[in-house]
Amino acid sequence: MAFPLSYFIFILPAVLGIILSLAVFIIKKKKNEKEKEKKNEKQSNETETVTELGRMLKELLNDYQKQARAAVDEEAGKLQEQTETVTELAKMMRETLADFQKQAGISKNNNQTVERLSEDMLEQEKPHRFSSQLLQNFTSNYSTKLVEGGYGAVYKGRFPNGRQLAVKVLINNPGIAQVQQPIMMIIKMKQTTL
Repeated sequence: MAFPLSYFIFILPAVLGIILSLAVFIIKKKKNEKEKEKKNEKQSNETETVTELGRMLKELLNDYQKQARAAVDEEAGKLQEQTETVTELAKMMRETLADFQKQAGISKNNNQTVERLSEDMLEQEKPHRFSSQLLQNFTSNYSTKLVEGGYGAVYKGRFPNGRQLAVKVLINNPGIAQVQQPIMMIIKMKQTTL
């Protein structure tokens, strides 16, 4: 069966229209796929960037926590050292007061308080003055620093008879009243637990 030529003339534009429509559809589909790929790639890159930033932030936080812990540990160590120093100073003061009580013949049964005893001691006895050479010998060349204060450092030492002493080395040459005030406070301390 032969189709007349006029039949092809009518069908050919329809077939060409369908082919052209299919070509446009395929081109649009490929364009959409490429855009979708680019979008997915962009999202993937953004996700990787966010993940990397999160990892970096986590590392920074861990480093900060380590530094904070180290600083707290260091401060705790300093506080422990200062507490030990104050305890040692208080112990030395108690030993000195006990020695004074023995020398003065004061028994524990007397009603005198530590404050009264220390005031009597300061009123009755003038401070001893020692040469710098003797103080250097007593403190083993200033080898054991107890504390650093506003006017200088305090060093631990021993008299030749074994009695402990504390030597304050002044650096700013303050007035005598300014130096006596902290000494009086130490003497008047009531630390029954030390």
